[in-house]
Amino acid sequence: MPARPQDILEADHRELETLLAATIEAICSGDLERSYSTVDLFWARLAIHIRAEHLHVFPAILASETGDTSRTAAAVIRLRADHEMFIRELARAVKALRLAFSSENVPETLNVVGTLLDDVRRGLEVHNEIEEKEIYTLLEAPYIDPRSLPILATGIKKELGNYPPRLHRAK
Repeated sequence: MPARPQDILEADHRELETLLAATIEAICSGDLERSYSTVDLFWARLAIHIRAEHLHVFPAILASETGDTSRTAAAVIRLRADHEMFIRELARAVKALRLAFSSENVPETLNVVGTLLDDVRRGLEVHNEIEEKEIYTLLEAPYIDPRSLPILATGIKKELGNYPPRLHRAK
């Protein structure tokens, strides 16, 4: 039996949680090079996940005429705002770490980035719960035509495998 779209996305959430934990551990270890590479990888992986949701999940759910469409639309607006904030904060972290290579303030930079990542981690916990309990549950009948689910799952998988060229070796 093919994987359901929500199963694919929830599994990706778990992978992202593991990667974020490794990223925070790298920051705590004080290893600037490892910190930079893991933050950059996490940033890219989260962007890939977000792209899959924006291109496939949200349009499918918003096109559905079943359920409380105003509540769903409001949840999608909030989730998109969260996505923008996560990507913006992670871009700040990558930039700070990149600048730290030519700085005398490596411990201070790692401390600031660690705090920023912890904020992102806490935000993602709430965000992912909303997605998994309120949004991904709409990726099934009667909300979505069951015949379109394999196509939706294929689109999501394709996006999740679409790494930027600089990270092809990191997969």
